[in-house]
Amino acid sequence: MSIVSLSTGEPTCTLSDLHDIATANNFTIEPGSQNETAFLLFANAFDATCSSVSALPEYEEPRLSPTPVEGSRSSHTPSTSENPLNAWAQKTTLTAPGAKGPLSGRTIAVKDNVSVAGLPLGLGCSPSLLKDNKHPICPIDATVVKRILAAGGTIKGVATCENLSMFALSFTSDSGLVHNAWLQGYATGGSSSGCAALVSIKDVEQARRDGKLSGADNLGEGVDMAVGGDQGGSIRLPAAYSGIYGLKPTHGLVPYTGIATLVPLIDHTGPMTRTVEDAALMLGVMAGYDGMDPRMTPESPLPAAVPDYHGDLQAWIEQKQKAGEWNPQSAAKGLRVGILKESFEIAGLDPNVATTVLASADRFRTLGAEVTELSIPLHAHAASIWTLAARPFMPHFVAGNPPDILSHTMPHLQPNKIDQAYFTKLANRNPAAVNVLLNAAHMQQKYGPALARKAHMHVWQLRAAYDAVLRDYDVLLTPCNNTVGPPHPPSTLKSESNPDGLSERIMDLFEPAIGNTLNTCGFNVTGHPALSMPVGWGKVRGGEGRLPVGMQVVGKRFDEGSLFKVAKAWENNLNGSDDVNHISAILLDEFAINQASSACNIVNEHLLTESAIQSHYDDFYNQLSYLAYSGRASRNQEYIIQNGVVAFNQQAHCLDFKPRSSNNPCLPVLCTQSANASQPTGSNATAQNEITIQAGSNTFLGYRNLKSWRFSGMPYADPPRRWQYSTVYSGTGQALDATQFGSQCAQVGGGSEDCLFVNVQTPYIPKAGGAKTGLKPVYFWIHGGGFNNGVGSSAGTDGGNLASREDIVVVSINYRLNTAGFFAVPGTNITGNYGIQDQQTALQWTINNIAAFGGDPGQITIIGGSAGAGSVRVHLGSPPVIGKFQGAIAQSNLGGGVDLGLPNNYATSYSSYLTIPENYAQAGQQIFQEANCTRPTLAEQITCLSNIDAVVISELPTVANKVVQDGHYVNTEQLIVSVRNASTAHIPVLFGTAANDGASFDNYPHANNVTSELEGLQIELGISASYAQAIIDSGLFPYYDTGNLTLDSFNVSQRVATDNQFRCIDEATVYAGATSGAFQKAYYYQSQRTLLGYDPNNLGGAPVEPGYPLGDPYAPYFRTHGSDQGWSFGNLPFFRDVYDLYSLQLESSYYAWFAKRGDPNAPLSYLQARGYEVTIQGSRLSGPWEPVKGLQGPIKLLDWPSVTSGFVDVPQCTFLNYTLSYYLTADRG
Repeated sequence: MSIVSLSTGEPTCTLSDLHDIATANNFTIEPGSQNETAFLLFANAFDATCSSVSALPEYEEPRLSPTPVEGSRSSHTPSTSENPLNAWAQKTTLTAPGAKGPLSGRTIAVKDNVSVAGLPLGLGCSPSLLKDNKHPICPIDATVVKRILAAGGTIKGVATCENLSMFALSFTSDSGLVHNAWLQGYATGGSSSGCAALVSIKDVEQARRDGKLSGADNLGEGVDMAVGGDQGGSIRLPAAYSGIYGLKPTHGLVPYTGIATLVPLIDHTGPMTRTVEDAALMLGVMAGYDGMDPRMTPESPLPAAVPDYHGDLQAWIEQKQKAGEWNPQSAAKGLRVGILKESFEIAGLDPNVATTVLASADRFRTLGAEVTELSIPLHAHAASIWTLAARPFMPHFVAGNPPDILSHTMPHLQPNKIDQAYFTKLANRNPAAVNVLLNAAHMQQKYGPALARKAHMHVWQLRAAYDAVLRDYDVLLTPCNNTVGPPHPPSTLKSESNPDGLSERIMDLFEPAIGNTLNTCGFNVTGHPALSMPVGWGKVRGGEGRLPVGMQVVGKRFDEGSLFKVAKAWENNLNGSDDVNHISAILLDEFAINQASSACNIVNEHLLTESAIQSHYDDFYNQLSYLAYSGRASRNQEYIIQNGVVAFNQQAHCLDFKPRSSNNPCLPVLCTQSANASQPTGSNATAQNEITIQAGSNTFLGYRNLKSWRFSGMPYADPPRRWQYSTVYSGTGQALDATQFGSQCAQVGGGSEDCLFVNVQTPYIPKAGGAKTGLKPVYFWIHGGGFNNGVGSSAGTDGGNLASREDIVVVSINYRLNTAGFFAVPGTNITGNYGIQDQQTALQWTINNIAAFGGDPGQITIIGGSAGAGSVRVHLGSPPVIGKFQGAIAQSNLGGGVDLGLPNNYATSYSSYLTIPENYAQAGQQIFQEANCTRPTLAEQITCLSNIDAVVISELPTVANKVVQDGHYVNTEQLIVSVRNASTAHIPVLFGTAANDGASFDNYPHANNVTSELEGLQIELGISASYAQAIIDSGLFPYYDTGNLTLDSFNVSQRVATDNQFRCIDEATVYAGATSGAFQKAYYYQSQRTLLGYDPNNLGGAPVEPGYPLGDPYAPYFRTHGSDQGWSFGNLPFFRDVYDLYSLQLESSYYAWFAKRGDPNAPLSYLQARGYEVTIQGSRLSGPWEPVKGLQGPIKLLDWPSVTSGFVDVPQCTFLNYTLSYYLTADRG
C-alpha cells in the first residue's frame, strides 16, 4: 500500500481527530509516542491527497453523457388525478431525434433508481434522507437509457420504486402506496412496484373493455414496457403480482452502469413487459458489454454478439410450424422441463398458488415436453445463503459508504448521516432497511468476516447444484410469488392523524412480506436468468376478487432464449382450438345437494372441484358470465361443485366459492367432462361418454367429445327408392345408434342409395320430459360438390367448434347426387330434383326433431357452399319450404356464363334452371347408351338403368346433375328477386364469394406454355380470338407481367371467370333482392384470406417464404373455390400466422350471428360476456357489417381486419353484360 506524498503544508488533521478515529475503531494510540507522530503525519498526507482530488472539476464519463432528445429534458410530478395508482414518480416524454429501431413507437418507464439526465432520482426516499434534503437531478443517462433511446423507444417517465429499493411489497415509497391496477388497495409488489403497475394498466383496460373486469375509474397513463431492478426478486415479484412478464437476466448480461447499486453481487436490471415477445425484444436492446460495469465478465457478450432474442424466438416458432409441431401436442416437443420439488415446500406458500403453478407446469406434458419433478435440496437454503452473502454489504449505501466498485457513477445520490430522526423516519416507513443495518452490524460483531466468507463459498455450491440439473434440463419451474398480492396494511393509509402514512407497528409492514422472496432471491447470487410469467389467478386475502399468479422459469446462465421459448410454448394459441390448455365441464339442471354427486355419476362423471375451476379460472368465469348474460341463470346463480358451491358474482366480477348449506335449494350442478377428444377424426363413442335421448317416438344413442354432444348417421328419411321422392323417416319405437356417420350417397368412389342421414352437433341437451326451453339457433349445412359428389360428414365442415364457441346447433346432411339424384325424363314420373327434395325432407325432419337436441325449429338458417349454395338459392324460391327456414347463406353460388360468345357454361344452370326436356337433351339418351341400356322402348331403358348399381351409374362419362323446372319444387326459371312477392322467401340472406373462385374452373394450360395473352385467354376461357381481344382492349382486366406468360394470362382469365361465373350474378342477386324488398335484408362479402380449396389446376396456395413456412397469406395467391368454407365453421387444418386464427374467430362469429338473428354483427355485450377479446378487437377494427342498400353496397372484404367496400368489379360485370341491375326487369337482355 503506497503513500502518495508527505505533505509539509498546514496540517488539516489534528491530534484530536486522530484519536477520535482510533477510538471509533476500538483501539488507542499512546499520546506523545512515535506512533502518534508518524500516524498524524500520514493522516495529513492522506488528507492532502484527498484535497487534491476534491479540487479537480467534476468529471462525467462521456459515454454516459445525456442523449440528445426532442425538446427539453423536463419533467413534472404528476397530480393525483394524473397518477391514481401512484405509479409515476416523474412524467416526461423523451425521444431521440430520428432514432428508429426495434423499440420505435414503444413507450417505456424506468425505475426510480435509474439515472435519466435532467430528471430527479429519488430511490423511493423522502428528500430528508438524502444529501441537501432534496432529490438530486441526474447529470447522466444510464447505459440502458441510452440504448433504449437509440433503439427508438420513448421514455415516458420514472416509475415509483420502494424505499431505498429495498422492500418486496408496495407501500414503503415516500410518495405512498402503489396500487395494483387489477385491484386497488392491494400490493403491486416491490421494489419495482411502479413499473409493474404501469405495464399492467393496458391489460386491465383491455379486460374492462371486454367486460371481464368491472370499474371505470381512471388508472392513469400506462406504458408498453419498463426497466426494473432486481436484487432478490424485485422484477419478478411485481411482475407476478401484476400479471405481466418480468425478466431478471443473467448477472452481467445487462450493464448496471448508472443505476443505484445495492450490492454488486446481486444487482440486476431487466425488462418488464406485457408479452414474451416484448421481453425478448427489450432484452436484445438492453444487453451487452458497455466497458464500464465491472459486474460484466468475459462471458458477457459485446453488443454486436448479443443474440437476436426476438428474431431467434420467431425463427424457432417458424421451425416448429414447418415441422408441423406448432400445435397443442408438440409446441414444447424437444424441451426438457424440471419442476423443482423444494420450491413447493417453502413456508407460507398459498395452496391455490401451488395448485395453479403445478397445473401450469404439468401442462408442458400435453405440449410434448419431457417433464420431471427434480430435487435440489440446497434450494431450501438458497434464501439463507443469499441473505448472508449480501447482507453485510447492503448497508453501505444507507451508511454513506460507496461500494468498492468502479460503477458508482452517481455522486448526485448520497444519503444523509444516520441519526435518531433518520432512524425513526426509516423505521416507520421501511423497517426492512433498518433491519439490514442491524443485521449487518450483528453479523460483523458476532461472527466477523468468517460467516460472509462461508456464505460466499456456498454461493458457488448453490450455483453448481443448479448448473448440474440444468445440464440435463432446459429450464426449472417454481412458483414465483408465495401468495397473490396482499392488501395494503391499514396503518399505511394516509389519514388526518397520519398524514405521511407512516406505521408505528413494524409488523404491520413486515408480516405480508415475510417469505415472498424464498424462491427468487437464490438466483440473484447464482446469477441464473429467471423469468416470471402469468399463469393464472388466485383469490385475494381479506376481500373479494382475484389477482394474478406467476410461475418462475429459470434457465442456464446466458441462455435467456430458452426461457422465451418455454414461455411462448406454454401460451401457444396458434392451433385454432387451444384445447389442451383448457378443460370443459358438464352443466346439469337443478338437483338437491344430496343428489348432485349421483347426478354426475349418471353421465359417468364426478362433481367438479374448486381447484379445477381455480386452475382454469378465466374459462369458468366467462362461461358462467355467459349463462347469466343469456338468461339461463341469475346474476348471482350458485352451482353445486365438490364440497361446496360456486357463484358468478357479477357485481364483483369474480367467482365466489362457498361451503354447501343445508339451506341451499336445488341448484344446477357442475360435473367433470373427461371426454377430451376435440376433433371429429379423433372422437369415438365409449361406454363412458355415450348418451341416449328421445326424439319423437325414437331414441338415439350419441356421445360427447370435448366440444359438443354428437349424433351422427341418423336416418331422416325412409330408404329411398330409385327416382322417387323421399319421405320423412317413419320408424317408431326404434333405438337407433347415432355414434357413427352413415354411408355417403352413391358417387365416384363408392357409396349407397340408402344414404339419407343427418348429423347433429349441439352444445345443449334439454332435460328429458321437461319443457324445451333455452333452445339454440340451428345452422343447417348443405354440402357442395357440383351435385356429383360430397358428403355431410366432412371434417372441414364439422360443426363441433362452431357449436361450442357460438352456442348454436349444427346440422349437416347427405342427399342423393348425380344421376340418382337429378335424372329427369320428359313425359314420365321421373321429374328430377330428387337431391333437392331430399334436402327439404331433411329440413322437415329437423323441424320435427331438433328441439330434442337443443335446437330451435323456429330459428333455422340454411347454409351451403358451391352446389350447396345453388341449393340454398333453389330453396329461397321453392314453394314447399318457404316459411320453414328463417335465414339463408350462399357461399360461392354459381351462375351467369352467357357471355363472350358462349350460350352457357358450367356455372349457368346453378342459377338459371333448365326445363326437363332441355336437361334430357344433355343428359338423357347419352346415359342410357353409356350404360348399355339401348332398349326398344323408353320404359325398357328406364327399367334397365334402374337395375344398375348407383355407383356404377355415377361413374359413367355422362351424369345428370342439374336442377330442373319440375313444376313443384322448382317452378320458375330463376329466383325472383325483382319484386317482393310470395314466390321468394322474405328473409335475411348472406351471399358471397372467394376472391378468385373462377381460378378453379378456368383451364390452366399446363401442357404447353402460351405465347401471348391473346392465346392464353382463348385456351383458358374457351372463347374466340375476337372476344379474347375485346377483353384485352377493354382495359378492365389488367395484365401483370411477371415474365411467365402462361401464369400472367391465367391471372387475367381467372378474374374474368370469377366475374362471369360467380361474382357478377351474386352481386346482382343481392342488389336486386335488397332494393326490391324481395329479401328482408341482404349482406354480401368477398373472402380475401382463404386456405386450400378446390384446386384442379394445381395452383397451390400462398407461397412459402421466409418467416412463412406454411405459406405467406400476404403474398399474391389464388383464393380458390371453397377455400373460405373453414371460416364459416371455425375449422382450419393449420395456421400460417396468428391472423389466420384471429380472422377465423371473427368470421365464424359473423356467420353464427347471422344464424342467430339475421345480422352478422355480434353484440358487444355478448362478446364481453364470453371473453372473446380477439373478436371484440376485430369487430372494432373492421367496423360494423352493414346490409346492402344500393349501388355502392356496402359489402365486407373478409380478412383480419375485415374492410368495408363497395361492390367489386362493377365495370367488369357491365362489360360481361351482368350489371348490378341484371335481375331488374328493365335491364334484362
